[in-house]
Amino acid sequence: MPTAQSFPLVTVLLPVYNAQAYVAEAIASILAQTYPYFELLIINDGSVDNSNHIIQQFTDKRLVYHQTSQNIGLIATLNKGLQLAKGKYIARMDADDIATPERLQKQVHFLETHPNYVLVGTQKQYIGYAKPQKASLTDAQIRVQLLLGSAFVHPSVMLRKQTLDTYQLRYCSQHLHAEDYGLWVALSQYGQMANLPFVGIQYRLHSNQISQQFQQTMFDNSYLIALDYLQQLQIPLTDLQKSFLYQLMARNARASSPQALRDWAAFCIHFYQLFLQHQQLLPSLRQLLYRKWAMICLNCGLKKRKIYPIFLTQTPTWWQLTAKHHLAFIKGCLFNQ
Repeated sequence: MPTAQSFPLVTVLLPVYNAQAYVAEAIASILAQTYPYFELLIINDGSVDNSNHIIQQFTDKRLVYHQTSQNIGLIATLNKGLQLAKGKYIARMDADDIATPERLQKQVHFLETHPNYVLVGTQKQYIGYAKPQKASLTDAQIRVQLLLGSAFVHPSVMLRKQTLDTYQLRYCSQHLHAEDYGLWVALSQYGQMANLPFVGIQYRLHSNQISQQFQQTMFDNSYLIALDYLQQLQIPLTDLQKSFLYQLMARNARASSPQALRDWAAFCIHFYQLFLQHQQLLPSLRQLLYRKWAMICLNCGLKKRKIYPIFLTQTPTWWQLTAKHHLAFIKGCLFNQ
């Protein structure tokens, strides 16, 4: 029979700040994991509510508890956790979410059987909603998704600690409120990445989340990270092309004239051609650019009967449109009347 020493230790890194309403449920979901070989590293970052009392009610020996004397912020707390972690793998968890029971077991199995992978996430499901949110699965899909922002649900990921330590990778203070995205881009240089096709995290939406409170700062820093990523890939963009990328990332890409639609088509075509040196990314990039181009057409200010001819003439042949694509586009025009 295998012993506990036969299994890799996982450090579940859980930062806590004023999370009295949810932290007990988050902790309980980790302690109930089917994979038992972990340390639950909780760092209470100067909470002034009842979080400390709630955490100390748990007596499981796998729980490792640290407190900071004052609030040092999420990035410093996470980096403190990376330094303290003893596990071969580091799993992230947030104090307001719930991990599904088999999350750690499935992620450990994947990383143990795929040594070239440095990062693995899962799908998420919003608490109170029945339908899971789909995340990109394959390495190529993820690398393309990273062009426009994070491709992972932060509290769902598991990382190889050795990779972080070998290359001295940490969350960057210059990437405030987008520190996870910056770390994924950095990790992408050292191995493959995946999201597993199961819901590993039940994700809570509430007004106190950082993503809700600091949206503009998060977006501005995400844009700078995307530019760094393009530089890492040796993809040069002009200032005009950077403005197109900015609009795609902000999800407010619009066209109010036929010429504007043609300009967007020209950008998509040129952007695709810049990636010819990255052949493995082209199928996923083609799909992404088609979706963006189709949505720009459907959301433009032109009368719908004028859109389809422009769509046909400006869509490049390498998008390889099928009858299904055309039917979906025509339906989109009808529903957007």
